[in-house]
Amino acid sequence: MTPLFVILIVCLVIYASFT
Repeated sequence: MTPLFVILIVCLVIYASFT
C-alpha cells in the first residue's frame, strides 16, 4: 500500500462521515 492510497481511503471515510 502506498501512502497516497492510504490518504485516499482516509479522505473517503471522512467524506462518508459528512454525508
